[in-house]
Amino acid sequence: MRIFCAVDNGCTGTIGAVTESGEWAFFMPVPTYRTKDYNRSKVRHTTHVDYDVLKSILETLGKQGDLRLISERPLKNPRLFTATVSGVRAHEVLLAATRTLGVEIEKTLDSRDWQKIMCGDFKKGESKAASVRAGCELFPEHSASIRKHGDADGLLMAEYFRRRVLADEATKQGDLE
Repeated sequence: MRIFCAVDNGCTGTIGAVTESGEWAFFMPVPTYRTKDYNRSKVRHTTHVDYDVLKSILETLGKQGDLRLISERPLKNPRLFTATVSGVRAHEVLLAATRTLGVEIEKTLDSRDWQKIMCGDFKKGESKAASVRAGCELFPEHSASIRKHGDADGLLMAEYFRRRVLADEATKQGDLE
């Protein structure tokens, strides 16, 4: 059995997974921890992805079946320097965990690659609300967690990945007949 998994990149992202049959789904926030940041005269806190917990989650999902993994591209915008650094750091932790486990990230998506298909049309600035609506509709068993988090991006990306792989395989099968 294949497990289609997606990591919505960043410290506020989510992890979603669905089985090939679509009968089972997993959803949770990306595991994080907070530390003091002494880079300024004023003590502040910064959030980091927890490598050990992330690795453990991916390892556990991999024990359920053949783990197929995608992720969302980290933000890269010089005007949003702090958010960019955080996103790139989070992606590095994901890369380290997958490398340790021997799992390959098959594709890195931009949000626009999957949002239109999974969330439908929505106005600028309404992507999170559209994600909550779509996630609760497709995965009602996770609706409380989705609403609490504020989006279902990881789970919707995993479902997008599952549908895309199955559709590609069906097309190839049709070409062989």
